[in-house]
Amino acid sequence: MTATEFEHIVLPLCPELLALAKSVLGDADDAADVLQDTLVAAWRNKGSVGDWRSYLRRSVRNRSLNTLRDRHDERYAAMPADREPVATETPETLLERRDTATELAAMIATLQPKAARIMVLSVYEQMSVEEIAEATGESQANVRQILSRSRRALTMNVANHKP
Repeated sequence: MTATEFEHIVLPLCPELLALAKSVLGDADDAADVLQDTLVAAWRNKGSVGDWRSYLRRSVRNRSLNTLRDRHDERYAAMPADREPVATETPETLLERRDTATELAAMIATLQPKAARIMVLSVYEQMSVEEIAEATGESQANVRQILSRSRRALTMNVANHKP
């Protein structure tokens, strides 16, 4: 695939991809960064991509969620330790908690973009329904409904994948 062919296929999708990233991240600058990183990765993988729209949408959504998770991790790391570690927190329990967080992020990534953004704001950013409604432009009732449906979907996902 030549650069011209790549541009012909990918550039028309950029407004849609940028809107998706912004809907998840809530920040235009971060969304532009995610889109740029996605396009660089797409160019590197140009020979192995079949459905460009699906590939790019999934990549933008995953990179956006990773950005939110990293933001959360940075905030958490910067917080002063206000308590001593609990005696029951062994390396195994800490590893299990990290695995659970990774699994949750992967499950949230399977939700529709609006639902994923609202779940991320609720779970990782610990925003209230009112704050989420203000950040997303949704009504509080709609935010509650989306959160409820998303939690139900995630619960069913966990129940269906238990050994």
